[in-house]
Amino acid sequence: FIFGGATAYFEDCEFISVEKGFVFAPSTPKDTKVGFVAKNCKFVAADGVPPHSCYIARPWRDHAAVELIDCYLGAHIHPDGFDDWGKAHAHSTVRFSERGSYGEGVSKNRASFVKVI
Repeated sequence: FIFGGATAYFEDCEFISVEKGFVFAPSTPKDTKVGFVAKNCKFVAADGVPPHSCYIARPWRDHAAVELIDCYLGAHIHPDGFDDWGKAHAHSTVRFSERGSYGEGVSKNRASFVKVI
């Protein structure tokens, strides 16, 4: 997975999950405006990765930030999209959002702390 406290912009990238798990694990600092941004990217899985077995992101630290813009999500993406990694207290501090997502991994039942635009 991709992790850390950087501001990073990914455009027209392909993220290939090779096993169940997470794509991003940001540790965005509290006062950092932007964390990881993926635009026009594809989230796909290698053969053998089960449906609904991967999450887009989970917080490494409490102020984690990930934004997806117009990305393709494969069937391996869990309906919640994002996971809190057992940090329910971070629901009010994480900044996970997506807009314009399409594909089999799109769900109307995203985790409650995810902003779908």
